Amino acid sequence: MSYKISVIIVDNRRRIFVEEAVKSAIQQTLDRGEYEVIVVKNYDDEELDRELTKLGVTVLRSGAERGGALYSEGIEAADGEVLALLDDDDMFSHEKLRVVLDSKTKKCSGCSMSDLCEGVKNEYLDYYGDQELHAI
Repeated sequence: MSYKISVIIVDNRRRIFVEEAVKSAIQQTLDRGEYEVIVVKNYDDEELDRELTKLGVTVLRSGAERGGALYSEGIEAADGEVLALLDDDDMFSHEKLRVVLDSKTKKCSGCSMSDLCEGVKNEYLDYYGDQELHAI
């Protein structure tokens, strides 16, 4: 079975961070056709909206004040069967979505969330080496 991933980035009035978060989401090793990127933000910035739209990102403007409500709006708009949530001040490693998709599509009846977490941890260590694990 083939799955599509929806990356949902919440931008809670912190434009200074969101561009790096978006870059990390669109610079994945996974083919761009296998995932969508949605940014849900609670402020107006037409210039940013144009930049993100040019990158193929769906931009939603929300009146919500809290992250949970912003994520809810992104989830409602998502087309993917798999959700990858990203705060505006965080970034994905370049292999993040590949690891998530590989874990989801494994022919394994006994796969658990700990298997997925271990896969992401190993992917992080392969990419960043022995740096402190702080942003998986």
